[in-house]
Amino acid sequence: MTASAWDQYDNPISQFPTIGVADTMIAQVWYVTYNAIGVQARHHGTTFVTAQLGAVRDSVPVTVLGFTGASDGGGNKCGLSLAGDAYCWGDNYDGGVGDGSRTARPHPVLIGAGLGLQLPIADWHTCALDASGHAYCWGYAAEGELGEGSPDYTTVSRIPSPVPVAGGHVFSSIGSGRRHTCAVALNGDAYCWGGNWGGQLGRDTLTSTCWGGTGRCSDWPILVAGGLQFANVSASTWEHSCGVTTSADAYCWGSNASGQLGSDSATSTCDPYDPVRCSFTPLRVQGGIAFKSVSTGDYFTCGVSTAGDGYCWGYGYYGQLGNGANNNSTSPVPVSGGLSFADIRSGVSYACGLTTGGKRYCWGGGYGAVPVPVRPDLVFASLALGGPSCAVTTDNDLYCW
Repeated sequence: MTASAWDQYDNPISQFPTIGVADTMIAQVWYVTYNAIGVQARHHGTTFVTAQLGAVRDSVPVTVLGFTGASDGGGNKCGLSLAGDAYCWGDNYDGGVGDGSRTARPHPVLIGAGLGLQLPIADWHTCALDASGHAYCWGYAAEGELGEGSPDYTTVSRIPSPVPVAGGHVFSSIGSGRRHTCAVALNGDAYCWGGNWGGQLGRDTLTSTCWGGTGRCSDWPILVAGGLQFANVSASTWEHSCGVTTSADAYCWGSNASGQLGSDSATSTCDPYDPVRCSFTPLRVQGGIAFKSVSTGDYFTCGVSTAGDGYCWGYGYYGQLGNGANNNSTSPVPVSGGLSFADIRSGVSYACGLTTGGKRYCWGGGYGAVPVPVRPDLVFASLALGGPSCAVTTDNDLYCW
């Protein structure tokens, strides 16, 4: 935001105007420089920012959106407004914001009215469910991760506006990974599409539509093998996927480079250029734990049991397993602290959990190997889909770190 004043001869006046906000409960002046005014959001609503220099005065409305949910994709982020509309913002390098451009968007942009029943976002692409359960995706498309059935991704690598996912499926949930997407149909069948280098689509498939005909991928939703009925699924930021069945069993498939499948049974080699062990079909996570949700990160996975306990497994070098250690684990280990979780979201090198009391804890990365509270002064209602760096409070305010 800028504010400038001119004299009667249309010459700019170099003095700083006085800046004020009508309702400081909604927004406040953060900083004022010669060519910019920073306004910081405090609570959703609409107020006016006023600039005054002598007798010259002008005001502009500023609206702070209220959100019911959010999605974190690293460079891009999205939110679901109180009206049920999807807004996105970020670097937009691959068209992941979805506004038809690849121009960076520092402020929320309306993507589609009613498009955002669920709105997971990955580093390079974004997907959403509308109110009827139909899926739309946009952004990076070189490996089929948009699922719209394009015949040739060698010529179309980015689609910066929402396109319908092929197949006419009606989904109850959806999850975007860096190079692939997975979703659960109303009957519990899981479908995945996009890159399949590590077996993350849950079925051995090779098509000629990506990487000049040399890569494993599917630009069309394919049924995950095994005949399992899922309640929810998660597509990782790398090359594995996990889901929880309707009987509360956790299954994972894809690359098992660091034990992120939670199983010692991955014996295949899915990528002809990489000898890492993997599984094209879902493997049950060992330990006999009943789960209600799982979240896949970079080479690790976390989940919440039906009892509210947090567990993580896979790569642990950065402390992202939350058990006070920095070792890998091929089976679930309890997250330290005795916390009761409603949800956990995994990221690149860290994870964050939402307790049943609405408090946010994070571990791994720069947080350390055990959970630490983040913004304990706030009460949160939900964590962002796709990643751990955003959360929505019980007052419908969205915070990102």
